[in-house]
Amino acid sequence: MNITTSQKVSFFLCLCFLLVSFSNGLHASERHALIISNSAYASKSLLNPRNDAIDMEIQLRTMGYKIYGGAPAFDLDRVGIERTIRAFAHSLPDGAQALFYYAGHGVSTDEDNYLVPINHNLQFVEQLPDRAVGLRSLVELMKNSNANGMNVLLLDACRDSPLESSYRSNRQGLQRLSDIPRGVFIGYAADTGQVAEDGVGRNGTYTAELLQVMQEMPDVIIEIAHKEVANRVFKKTDGMQFPVSENKVYGDWCFGVCTDSLNLGSTANIESSAEPAQIAPAAKSGKPSWKAVGGIALGVLAVGFLLQDKDDMSTEPRSFQLTVTPPTQLEKE
Repeated sequence: MNITTSQKVSFFLCLCFLLVSFSNGLHASERHALIISNSAYASKSLLNPRNDAIDMEIQLRTMGYKIYGGAPAFDLDRVGIERTIRAFAHSLPDGAQALFYYAGHGVSTDEDNYLVPINHNLQFVEQLPDRAVGLRSLVELMKNSNANGMNVLLLDACRDSPLESSYRSNRQGLQRLSDIPRGVFIGYAADTGQVAEDGVGRNGTYTAELLQVMQEMPDVIIEIAHKEVANRVFKKTDGMQFPVSENKVYGDWCFGVCTDSLNLGSTANIESSAEPAQIAPAAKSGKPSWKAVGGIALGVLAVGFLLQDKDDMSTEPRSFQLTVTPPTQLEKE
């Protein structure tokens, strides 16, 4: 089959287009976020969760996240929280970058952490599984719906207990679950036994520093970014509050796009009570593999080279043969 020069050019351009499309999409996946804010508690209302949620939405939108429902969900009861989280999880394409942010009240037991609905009416610890939303079930739901993606949960929910005085518990704030599945990162506003400040300004202390770090260090891996948040909150609260995290991240994950150079900002060692940052293996980068792209480029060039005719590759001028029909032959015909 003879291939014309125009066909070769078209084929080569198509391959180049596929190469560019592939390199742009390599290791890329959709970024989705769910934001829930509970502040209008009948027993003990909070000042800043609504502002926290609004500002978090703005920040995530600027970073390319699709906000589930188009806006934060405010002041949900237990059924509302469960339905919203379930719908969000089921909407995730497998392999997505999923982020769940919650601002509101939260409490813990020996077995689990719980997000507290606005109309909780809790009096006894035994009522938590039926009247609040367990964090373990939330993590499992997101993991099962997005098994091959990254699931990040950021919880500004370690405030003082909103429960009735008859609720008997010496535990403050939330605790780490310690056995989260792979592909999950959980950021807590305070360490076990600590109470997170609601803040005196527009935002809670944890969320205010989190938003600042997301703006300043979007391309730094989340372990380092959250460590920076922890250090800033620790200093701002004179050591009374230190955010912690649980990490089962494989490879690198950033709020923005991970880069080779990790700008650590003002991250520094603080008192020995602070846990060390957990740095994911640098070899598993979330950015495109340029070695793979280079290999494809060489393949494209090789195909283009092989498609050329030998005459096209030669530097010698072509010879042409002209056959002339004698006039006598034409007359006979």
